[in-house]
Amino acid sequence: MSWYDPTTPPLAIAHRGDHRRHTENTLPAIEAAIHGGADMVEIDVQLTADGAVVVHHDRTFARLWDDPRPVWAVDVAGVRGLGVGDRRVPLLVEALELSRSAGVPLVIDQKTPEVAAAAARLVQGLGMSEETGFCGELDGLWEVRRSSPGARILYNAVGLVPPDVRVLGLLRPELYNPEHSTLAPVLVDALHGLGIGVSCWTPSSSTDLERLLGMGVDAIMSDDLETLRALVDSRDWRGAVAPTRAAAVAPELVRS
Repeated sequence: MSWYDPTTPPLAIAHRGDHRRHTENTLPAIEAAIHGGADMVEIDVQLTADGAVVVHHDRTFARLWDDPRPVWAVDVAGVRGLGVGDRRVPLLVEALELSRSAGVPLVIDQKTPEVAAAAARLVQGLGMSEETGFCGELDGLWEVRRSSPGARILYNAVGLVPPDVRVLGLLRPELYNPEHSTLAPVLVDALHGLGIGVSCWTPSSSTDLERLLGMGVDAIMSDDLETLRALVDSRDWRGAVAPTRAAAVAPELVRS
């Protein structure tokens, strides 16, 4: 299934799972997002001292787990000792198994080439390349593409500089995925004209969500899955999209 399909509604992606009801990036948060109607669930990954891929956003465990140590300084046994009950830092393999059993894809946000490569190998080893996406730092995305030619990539971007078509051509992302405030209808149309879908992160107000849906984006990563799901399901959103302007804009995507 393509994640860029102009004939279908945009994908509702739960950012770090349903972390309004559960601790972000935990199995309960992922499961709650799945039950809440997420089309996909975005998670973050880090590497432990002994090379295990764990689902965690920050460089240290201080904010969520009251442990100031960096993730890279703690082995997997130490990570497993954080939290209580099902409120724990999961292994990526556990999140992938939950994804496969539920039939809801994960989008893996990586921060370094090392963790990107380890996560890509794990996804390939489980035979889940077709139903798993990767986003995050560009250096890591290059490593994902190198190690997994069939990987499905969301090309993250920050700032107002338009995407370089040379990167688009070599990285071959399925979705361009910038911060939502940098998007404009003309850029969405231009990327569609190049055969690339558009996602964005992380709008949560209903005003921003309505604005982005009106542009014709193909996916939204949001902290407010409930509102996003309701808006997607309640509107004939494609009828609000302006005619394509790709032919006039595509040349402007090339940076010298």
